[in-house]
Amino acid sequence: MPGPVALDNLFNPTEIIEATPNGAAWLHQEGRPYGIEFDQITFDASLGEISVNPVDVVYDQADALDALEAQLGVLESVNMAVKPSNEQYYRYANAVVGKVEIRADFNGLALVSSQLSLSAGEFTPHFPMSGLLRWTGTGDVFQVDSLIDPSQSFLRGVQLVRMDYHQSCPDAFCGLGQPPMELLTWTADSNQLSFTPDGGLSGSGDLIKEGLDWGYLETKANGDKLYAHRTGDFNRGQFLVAGHALMGLSSVWNSSLTTSKYDFDHSPSVLLLAGYDRDLMQHERFGTNEYLLGVGDYPGLNFRVSDFSDLEGYSRIGRPDASIPDFAFTPDANAKYYVRPAGVSGVHEAQDDSFDSSLTIYGYPFKLDNYGLSFLDSENHESQTNGSLSVPEPANFSQSFLELSLSCVGELEEAELDPRDLGEKTLEYWNGAFEPKSMRFLAPLGDDVCLRTGDPILAMGLTTEVAHVDAVLFGEMGFFPDGEIAAAADGYPVDSRFLLPAQLELDGPSGEASYTMTPVSALYFNDHAEGPAERGFATFAATQDVPFFVDVLVQVMTSADADSSVQYDVVGGWPTQGWTEAGASYFTHAEFDEGNIGWPTASAADLSTYDDYRRPSTADPSAYTPMALQSFFGVLNFEYPLKWNTSSRYYRSYSPENDNLMVLHGFRSQLFPGG
Repeated sequence: MPGPVALDNLFNPTEIIEATPNGAAWLHQEGRPYGIEFDQITFDASLGEISVNPVDVVYDQADALDALEAQLGVLESVNMAVKPSNEQYYRYANAVVGKVEIRADFNGLALVSSQLSLSAGEFTPHFPMSGLLRWTGTGDVFQVDSLIDPSQSFLRGVQLVRMDYHQSCPDAFCGLGQPPMELLTWTADSNQLSFTPDGGLSGSGDLIKEGLDWGYLETKANGDKLYAHRTGDFNRGQFLVAGHALMGLSSVWNSSLTTSKYDFDHSPSVLLLAGYDRDLMQHERFGTNEYLLGVGDYPGLNFRVSDFSDLEGYSRIGRPDASIPDFAFTPDANAKYYVRPAGVSGVHEAQDDSFDSSLTIYGYPFKLDNYGLSFLDSENHESQTNGSLSVPEPANFSQSFLELSLSCVGELEEAELDPRDLGEKTLEYWNGAFEPKSMRFLAPLGDDVCLRTGDPILAMGLTTEVAHVDAVLFGEMGFFPDGEIAAAADGYPVDSRFLLPAQLELDGPSGEASYTMTPVSALYFNDHAEGPAERGFATFAATQDVPFFVDVLVQVMTSADADSSVQYDVVGGWPTQGWTEAGASYFTHAEFDEGNIGWPTASAADLSTYDDYRRPSTADPSAYTPMALQSFFGVLNFEYPLKWNTSSRYYRSYSPENDNLMVLHGFRSQLFPGG
């Protein structure tokens, strides 16, 4: 070691300091998994640099890996000796060329420059998990200010790269045996890979001609497999192995465009998910604006439009029957894919006008304006699929949408409503309307990706109004492709019913008070197939407050047209008669009439038409006539059938009723609020 050192008035050494260690001395750089033994160290204060003279280099995990591999004979599986890592090429470092130089950046962080020489070797990367990566030539790793210089750092003599990827969806393989996987085989140009600044590896090369298939559906009788999405064949591709360390945090390589402070909590994502341009001089970091654009290559095998040998794209939208051809298109220039064992990621996007825009999905007529999906590990991540669909009579409306998303197996999931098409939609048969708020597609109850008992149906979140109900109603309605409204009995997770306020007012006779109604059921629109031919209706059950008597148990039937002047009808008969099914009624079961029929139908023994139900005979009471009930002290019971006057909105008795009490004589022929 040196003796006394002369200092200037700022306590800086005035001369270069050199020292020779008395024993073994090692330099370990944080983030690099190796140590460099040196025999001399020099400090030049005028330049702010330290340099060492290397004599050896040793990979930190070399002894542990050697010991593990020595136990192959006693390990249960030889795979137990494989420890995937993106840094293990350093295990084959055999020399440090020239001196190692160290300087400080403007934040005081040490920046190291060095050159390592590598001998032939092999290792298994962990991201992507691509299988054994072997090279038979030499390698050089030039480190400049702690970042590897791609223009000078290579592995030579790289052998075939093989990568399997899953073609089925997560938790969505329904066949026998193992989920399908496909092997891709790639050869680097000139059998050479370049190092990335993070210590990853990258290179362009040839692919044994192969297309991508993902979203496995089924295997046909002839052995052909059906997939939700496919591409034409590629014959070129870019291979990228993620780096192993983030170095030089004050440099442009690790700055974020969306935050002024480096976020160490996301360091693994920033490192492993980084994307690179193919010249390796531009990169995208997780959390930056460039990363959100997604134009780089990512860990795995990458394919772009220029890599196609057959520029073709296919999808099976809505998981149609095997006999129906794929939805075919020409991939757009923006289309790009990258493959890792977890599946296919990237952008599956069609050129405008390269596909048949009119197609039928689940029986609905669709028109697609454009088609584009992004994927992450075979799952649809975002969508640029816009268009419209139509629902015929009896509903009769169309809806434009944006960003239609698909499941991994191609089932429709949900879409945003086009803000240019948020106006009222018709419910033609019911003479009603609604304002759309959301749209999605719902599979039958109990269905999953492996059990499909029927096609999903369109479900619209919406608001609507009906005559005589002074409230905006919120709910979700299901629509079948034939225009019928779904009900709970149809077996889908939507009953097309609307919750009502706890109490509401219905108009009473002109000039009189309103009736106070306490709903006991949700409101719904009647089933078109079982309803009157000319016009549908909206209905709900409630108790109706009337003077003297207990609340009358009624079903209200009104127009679905909020502006209609048509009066509402009232039917009843409960609790002793009225409409019942298997002993249940609105007043015993909240979900009564799960088919949303709205009336007992003409199949009832005492009915021949819908009008027989909603407007019972004015001459004689029927089983569906509202009943006025009251009891005095459990001794004297009143039970009168009531005749509803639709136009005047009050009740009359079918005949005057006389009851003699001890000192009272009662007579009543009309009943209305306060009357």
